This record gives sequence, C-alpha cells and structure tokens, in this order.
Amino acid sequence: MNFKIVIKTVSIFIISLALVMLVPLVVALLYHEPAWKDFLISSCIATFVGGLGFFLFSNTKQRIFRREGFAIVGFGWMIGSLFGALPFVSSDAMTMVDAYFETVSGFTTTGSTILTDIEILPKSILFWRALTQWLGGMGIIVLFVAIVPFLGASGKQLFRSESSASSSDGIKPKIRETARRLWYIYLGLTVAQVILLCLGNVSFFDSLCHTFTTLATGGFSTYNTSIKAFHSAYVETVIIVFMMFAGINFFMLYSLFTGQIKKTTGMSELKTYFMILFISTLMITYFLFQTGKLSMLESLRQSAFQVVSIMTTTGFITENYEIWPPFTKLLLVVLMFVGGCAGSTGGGMKVIRFQVAFKFMFNQIVKTIHPGAIKSVKVSNNLISWDNINEVLGFFILSFVSVVFFSLIMAALGLDVLSAFASVAATLWNIGPGLAQVGAIENFSFIPDTGKLVLSLCMILGRLEFFAIIVFFFPSFWKK
Repeated sequence: MNFKIVIKTVSIFIISLALVMLVPLVVALLYHEPAWKDFLISSCIATFVGGLGFFLFSNTKQRIFRREGFAIVGFGWMIGSLFGALPFVSSDAMTMVDAYFETVSGFTTTGSTILTDIEILPKSILFWRALTQWLGGMGIIVLFVAIVPFLGASGKQLFRSESSASSSDGIKPKIRETARRLWYIYLGLTVAQVILLCLGNVSFFDSLCHTFTTLATGGFSTYNTSIKAFHSAYVETVIIVFMMFAGINFFMLYSLFTGQIKKTTGMSELKTYFMILFISTLMITYFLFQTGKLSMLESLRQSAFQVVSIMTTTGFITENYEIWPPFTKLLLVVLMFVGGCAGSTGGGMKVIRFQVAFKFMFNQIVKTIHPGAIKSVKVSNNLISWDNINEVLGFFILSFVSVVFFSLIMAALGLDVLSAFASVAATLWNIGPGLAQVGAIENFSFIPDTGKLVLSLCMILGRLEFFAIIVFFFPSFWKK
C-alpha cells in the first residue's frame, strides 16, 4: 500500500471541501447570520490539515493502483465527513457524533436525520445540509463512471458493453471528459428544477435546497413536515418528475438529452424501472382508495409521490405512510431494497441486479426440468458473463449478511426488532426514513452514540456498495 499517494489525494479532497464551505459562509452573510464564523473556522481547519498533508507528500507521483484506489475512496468518504461535520459542531447545533451522523447522511445522500426541529436552524446550516447531499450525489456518479469500474466493484461493470456503446455514441471513455459531460447534465437538471419550483411560488432558497436534495435522492428538507409543508400538487409533481430523473442511469439520461431516444427506451433496465414504479403506484392507489378515506385522485397523488420517493431512495414524505394498509407498507419496504438504476444517484440494490438475479433463477428452474439445456443470462441482448453473475450473487449474499449482522448490533443496543431492522435497512440502502421508531415522521435522535456510529458505517458501506470498505478488514489488503 502506497500510503503517501493516499494521504496526498485525500488531502486534496479535504482542501476542496474547505473551499466549498465558503459557499454557505456567503449564505450566512446574506442572511446576516453569525454562523459565517463557524464556516470560516471550519474552512480554515480543513485547509490547514489538508494543506499540511499535501505539502508533506507533494512530491509523490506514483500511480494509483487497485488498493490505493480503494483506500482513497474509503478514507475520503470517512475523513471528508469528519471535516464536513465541523460547521454543525462549531455552531453548537449538534454534538460531534450527531454532526458526523448528519454529515455522513448528507454526503451519502441517505437523508436520515437526528434533528427533531429542523426549522430552528440558521438558513446557512440548512443550506450546508442540502449542499452536502448535492455534492455527494454527483460524487457517486463520478465514482461509478471513473473509479469503481476500474476496481471491479460496481454494478456499472455488469454492463461494460453498454457503457462502451454509450461512449461511442457521445460519452468519451476518458474520465475527465465523462465527468464533465455528466456535470453538465446534473447542473442542467438543477437549474431546470429550481426554475420550475420558483414558478410554483416556492422561495428561491427553498427551491435551491430541495432541488439539491431531490437530484441527489437525499431527501433533506428545510421543513419538519418535508414536502407536505408546501401543500401543493404542482410542487409535488415537479419533485416526482425530477426524482424519477435522478433514479435513472445518467448514461441513459445523456442518451435521452442528446436525442438518442430509441436507444434509451430500448434499455431493459429503464423499462423495468418505470414498470415497477407504474405498477406499484397503481396497487397502492387501489388499497388507499379502498380505505374510503381518500378520493381516487388523492389516493393517486399520495401513492405516486411516496412510491417514487421510496424507490429512488430520496426519502421525501407528504404523508405518514405508516398508517397506511399493511400491504402498502410492505410494498414500500420491497421498493426500498430495489432502489434506482445502476449509475444513478439512487440507493438500494439497483434494478439491474434484480434483473440478472431473476433471469439466473429462471434459468436454473429450466435446467432442473431440462438438465441438458444450455441457458445463458442476457439483459438488453447483452450476454452477462459468469464473473458478473457471481458478482451479483455475491452482492446479494453480502447484503443479507450485513443486514442481519448490523440489525443484531442495533437490537443489542436496545432497539426493538422492527426498529433495529428498519434503521439498518434505511441507512444501508441510503433510503432515509424507515419504519417503527425510525419511521416516516420520526428521526434517529434517540439512538445511542454507538448506534449512530454503526449506522454511519452502514451509510458509507451502502453508498460505496460494500467493497471499498469491506476490503479494509482483510490483512492481505494492507500488505505490499
């Protein structure tokens, strides 16, 4: 392990974070809030530490290999969140553990919170919460495209042939060029949503903050009641549309925005993604209407918003879905696990993995009936190699083991069974709200500090899809 190049690269990341903190500092000045001092102090601390690390190893020019890549990604997220928590601590808004949990939740775009009263916070702090999610969402996209496929640890690698096709149709294979084009899409969607929300009589500040957390599928809001605070079907519709965009593979979005519609609509994952959203919305609408408490239109409105919010793992709420019929709650839990498309800002296990797993399962059933049959797994007419199939199956097994392991820890810390499971599922899949004590209108403030640190690890594990962190626990990873 070349620790010098790891420290140097992580130091550059910390310096970059220090510069970003100047943005909420300006917001604090605009609103005449004393919190500008907190951002200035935090920025100076991050600049000093990052600058020191870079200065000590500035002459290091070795290449970043496989292990160094994992270390940079893993330590970057953990240490970056530590410095990102400084403004919360400096402003006395939270304790260090709470601030770390909140910041990890932001950068990983999870959306779980320890805050019981969001609206009492200064606007600059609320802006920083939203900005951490926006930066985290785009960071993950760049990670998927640039780093993770190189390391062999991403669902994106499952469809290397499709990625190559996308590259030949406009997205360059070079990391810098790819990142630049994806930033254009991200920024373009950001501007579009801000304008549309402003047209719905939402203040520019609220429009900007909610756009940040929508496109990152993070779900942090500036209000205690989340999107329900706007009492607007128009605002909900705008957010639904952009949540759906955020849950789509950004390569597909690039194809869509460059006029390659035939190719985009032909992608199996995209079709499956919309089919799940559509069918789930209809089913929950039916059950809500059957309660006799809502009209068909209102049932559709509540169902559509919550289905899209949960499946894309955004976590915004307009209603307390915990009082809905049992079937609807269970279906929402299933959607939490499914998540968005690979290469999106959404969490979950990703639609593409379920496609591969179900097609593999179907082939095994056919082979049981016809032992001599030769079956292969194909998605979008692309043959999936056994290495990629094994990766998907391994991911499912690792996911199951992680949920069980961390749920046992949370139960040992005093949470009831459902809350222990829900807290792990909500953080491990970067969903935000869960069930029971961590449900739609609840928060994570009651959890002991040890539990908050465990769930912080769950959020990072889920956002980096396990591998970039799990390898740290293997002694061979640290050997030369």
